[in-house]
Amino acid sequence: DEKCIHGGKFEDETFSIKHTGTGDLGMASSGPHTNATQIYVSLDKLSWLDGKKVVFGRVVDGLRTIRAIARHDVHQWNQRPVGGFTVEGSGKLRYMDVLQPPRLPA
Repeated sequence: DEKCIHGGKFEDETFSIKHTGTGDLGMASSGPHTNATQIYVSLDKLSWLDGKKVVFGRVVDGLRTIRAIARHDVHQWNQRPVGGFTVEGSGKLRYMDVLQPPRLPA
């Protein structure tokens, strides 16, 4: 049985945002109306995923770090990095900060 802070299964998200290139934040679900997902950061334009996987944002800072991780050696059998990576101190954006661009000083 699937467990989620939002309850059981829920309706699919919108596919209105297209994959535009490096830095897209996307979500791949385990199937229609499920909440088991994998989050990914694109390293190229993934237009073949438009309408199949949800794009929900873009990397706003740290793209150089993501590219450096992408260049790291991976195991051939599963494409996972040979060494581990840990995300620390990533912070948290408020919902309204995401919807509205920051105001620049006059």
